[in-house]
Amino acid sequence: MYPCDPNGVGGMINLDFSADGRVLGVEMLDARGKLPRFLLDGAERIDRPARGKDFRRVTAAKETFNGSEIKLFDVVTEGERLIEFRDRAWREDAAVLVLPVPRGSSWTDATVTINPSRGAVPVAFLAWAREIAKLRMTRK
Repeated sequence: MYPCDPNGVGGMINLDFSADGRVLGVEMLDARGKLPRFLLDGAERIDRPARGKDFRRVTAAKETFNGSEIKLFDVVTEGERLIEFRDRAWREDAAVLVLPVPRGSSWTDATVTINPSRGAVPVAFLAWAREIAKLRMTRK
């Protein structure tokens, strides 16, 4: 995932790429306030099963961190598997952080992307998210 904050948009855009560099998805925060209705009607959401061939599975779950409900999206695509963490106390429609692992790689190849709009993320949250992602990704 590549987060960016382009000039003139007034919001965050996240680009999701496959392991081979193809764009898998575009997430625009506050899209309803920035895009015309016809574009939104044709957009595909990753918080429910996707229709595209790249997406093989999307599942959602909830966990609790320090009393806050955290929504997790476990996304499996042709090129990678990722766990996205959303904190409803911060923003319901945006990931705080994402932990992807390229397909065919091991857990040790995982990376972390923190949403720059979020600002600082406590180390305790990062450590907790890492353990949750590792447990989910290494389950047999």
